[in-house]
Amino acid sequence: MEKCHKTRVKICGIRNKEIARKAVDCGASALGFVFYDKSPRNITPGDARAIISELPPFVSTVGVFVEQGIQKIIEIVKETGIDTVQLAGGQGMDFLEILKSRLDTPIIYVNQVQEISHNIIQSAKFYPSQAVLFDKMVAGEWGGTGERVMVKNDLTPEDREFISRRVVIAGGVNSANVREIIDSIAPFAVDLSSGVERERGVKDPALIEAFFRAVEGR
Repeated sequence: MEKCHKTRVKICGIRNKEIARKAVDCGASALGFVFYDKSPRNITPGDARAIISELPPFVSTVGVFVEQGIQKIIEIVKETGIDTVQLAGGQGMDFLEILKSRLDTPIIYVNQVQEISHNIIQSAKFYPSQAVLFDKMVAGEWGGTGERVMVKNDLTPEDREFISRRVVIAGGVNSANVREIIDSIAPFAVDLSSGVERERGVKDPALIEAFFRAVEGR
């Protein structure tokens, strides 16, 4: 029987209701809310809660955390109602294990790399998280740079199976390359922010529409 697989889309850096609604209407499976005050996409827990409260069912909401401690993450999760935590600040495995033991919420662990290879995938299989997000390693940045993470040609069939079930691809994803990414490695999901922005931190509804047309091959 032919395998049925559809790559999900997460739009990250949501800051207002209008863009959240546009992303969902166009087909986003998940929306990302950045709780990091050094980011141009930062949002307060109160504003995130207001947006999340008006979302329709079956849309995942992801909180992106960079430098917060475990207790602060737990407090924001409870205040906002987000259903998934994304750790994007280079937290180690000990941090991840403790958070997982204290928070009954799926966790996406971010790994910043220059390229995705067989060895990278083999290591990722042991992360105690529900998913692994690969983003481009850029000095001094924690994502949203628009620089693409590349994939080596040494991936095994087992690597590709893992990618299709548990890997989120970020880093330079946009309407010009998303179809290539899906066709070449079929990740569980793609995650983008700058790829649908007219300027850093400002989403463009027309770019969101164009992106989803590209995802569908239109």
